[in-house]
Amino acid sequence: MSTSGPGDADIELFAERYRDLLAAMPDAIVVVNETGSIVLFNDEAERLFGMPAARVLGQSVEALVPSPLREAHQAHRGRYAAAPQRRSMGAHRALHGLHADGHRFPVEVSLSPLRIGTRSFTISAIRDVSERMRHQQALEAAQAAAERASAAKTQFLSRMSHELRTPLNAVLGFTQLMQLDDRHPLPAPQREQVHHVERAGRHLLAMINDLLDVSRIESGALSVSLEPLDVGEVAAEALAMTSTQAREFGVLLLPAAGDTTLHAHADRVRLRQVLINLLSNAVKYNHRGGRVELAIRAEGRDEVAVAVADTGIGMNEQQLAQLFQPFNRVGAERGPVEGTGIGLVIARRLAEMMGGRLEVASHSGVGSVFTLTLRAAAAVHAPARAERGEPVAAGTADAASLDVLYVEDNTINVEIIAAALRLRPAWRLRHAASGAEAIAQVQRARPDLLLVDMHLGDMTGLEMVASLERHPALAGITRVAISADALPRKVRQALDAGFERYLTKPLDVKALLRCLDDVAARVRPVA
Repeated sequence: MSTSGPGDADIELFAERYRDLLAAMPDAIVVVNETGSIVLFNDEAERLFGMPAARVLGQSVEALVPSPLREAHQAHRGRYAAAPQRRSMGAHRALHGLHADGHRFPVEVSLSPLRIGTRSFTISAIRDVSERMRHQQALEAAQAAAERASAAKTQFLSRMSHELRTPLNAVLGFTQLMQLDDRHPLPAPQREQVHHVERAGRHLLAMINDLLDVSRIESGALSVSLEPLDVGEVAAEALAMTSTQAREFGVLLLPAAGDTTLHAHADRVRLRQVLINLLSNAVKYNHRGGRVELAIRAEGRDEVAVAVADTGIGMNEQQLAQLFQPFNRVGAERGPVEGTGIGLVIARRLAEMMGGRLEVASHSGVGSVFTLTLRAAAAVHAPARAERGEPVAAGTADAASLDVLYVEDNTINVEIIAAALRLRPAWRLRHAASGAEAIAQVQRARPDLLLVDMHLGDMTGLEMVASLERHPALAGITRVAISADALPRKVRQALDAGFERYLTKPLDVKALLRCLDDVAARVRPVA
């Protein structure tokens, strides 16, 4: 510990009084007088700057600052002397010290005014933050690498989803068409075989959708839009969509019980997705003749609970502890039931994103109860949703004629649409294999409806439609997107660009026909 300077007896007295404290300080302590000269330099300061006290005492404090920064430091010191106060610097600024060997190092500095008798000093506590900055930079680099890896994984999954959906469109499209073809009905054995092919294709599609959802959740790309929803209405939709599976498994799926008038804050699509997952599992892991019941109840004044109970195989405590682990099917992978082990992981995360929670109670051999709890909402009276049934049968007399132009560069997909629209014999189907060909056809004869694939050989579907919209005579044609790209942002882009609907491949033929029937009823209403 050293002090020096003529007339600095006060600082020598201060140093003597606090000698032990200054020696034990983990920070370099440097005291300067009114003129900026160093008057105290503790042992840690000698170590940090690599300079003995005798070398720096009496010198300007700028001797400890790298030369490019000295002028700015001197100006700062002048401003501080005019209004001294406790202040910390360096946490968000590039402050540096100068070592005796010439190398610079980052520092954090805490300044405090020091009054001894009639004299004014400034005491600086200086800390080398090189190690901390190295850790921070390493952490930032690791985080950036993780984000790049996550983005690459998401892009890979998105690409793989698109590539897998295209052949699945042929598998599922043609199997559905064979089952819908009343003019050439399949013999019973072949019908059963085709049904198995369709079921396997839908299982593969469900796996693709689950993997995409997991990827979106992990990357933060999946969002929810909360609104007050009629829980009973959404539950009825989920029950209807699970009813066919329940019949196939020989399981009794009971109508929704409890208070079906309750409302909750949720995202309609994601709430339906969670309920379908719970109901589907309750059916699959049940036994023939078993039951599944969905009940809605109020939980206190602020929550609504939806419980899905089954009489299935149930789970023991060890299985329950592993239930929400990704790709862990808690032993079910050895059984005949198909699955990926990520559906419940997605369901729980979606519940949390909607501000709720998903819990389970189960007993082996007795059954399970999954309970989804959401924030309650006041009832909102919305217009009743029109439910569409099966598509209008082929050859119906009141079917309106419709000129449809399908823009698609994949011939298999064209065959599927052509076969589907043969169920609408009053409609005329034209085909364009590229965006440029579609524009030329529209110029020759404006269609009533455009079916547009989003990935054409020469341009995107959005680019093709934008080109049409630039010409008043070609603008405003009703259009429906058909694409294997199921990413939400792609769907939103298409809808924002004026597409009526966005149908994803593999196509559900009945849903396709219902959609086109709805559009046709507006474009060419029957007299």
